[in-house]
Amino acid sequence: MKQYDNNLDASEHYHEIEYGEGGVAKAKEIIINKIGFNESSADYLVSQSEKFAIWLADSILKKEMKQSYGGTYEDKDGTFGYGFIKVKNDKVAKKGLVEWQKNQPNWIRIRYSTQIREILDWLQHPVTPKQELKTLSFDEALAKAKQWHDELKILGGDIDFVEPETNTILKKYAVNSDGIGYYWV
Repeated sequence: MKQYDNNLDASEHYHEIEYGEGGVAKAKEIIINKIGFNESSADYLVSQSEKFAIWLADSILKKEMKQSYGGTYEDKDGTFGYGFIKVKNDKVAKKGLVEWQKNQPNWIRIRYSTQIREILDWLQHPVTPKQELKTLSFDEALAKAKQWHDELKILGGDIDFVEPETNTILKKYAVNSDGIGYYWV
């Protein structure tokens, strides 16, 4: 594969997977060559969600670059810091982050697996309205996902769902220790 592109914006590619333009191979190629993540990270993100893998990679990169720990932060003099090294712009910071993570095959899984799952649960839920990913940072998506999960918890205790009579129950499972029974319709 070719050397990664040091352009800071991969958002032009968010729609490609969503609309079936290339699938897993295309998503992985963009994550490695455009965003600059290692193959292990690309594989992990694609395995979590082919549709949202590019956005996840790009938003995680931008989040990492904005954090003072291992990322960029603007100083009073307009320079940026990456770790302990002062750099003049985000492209240099991206290059430093990309170089660092090349030998860290599991860094995204270790740092972000729980947060990624929360965000994907929310994004992939059938009643979640389509989100404008270009305007949504990782932290903003996580906040929306946490709010959605909290609302589910509040609603969860009071719902007594009754299956419509028109559906046929295909399989019933034994009632669990909490007294809840599950079934397929």
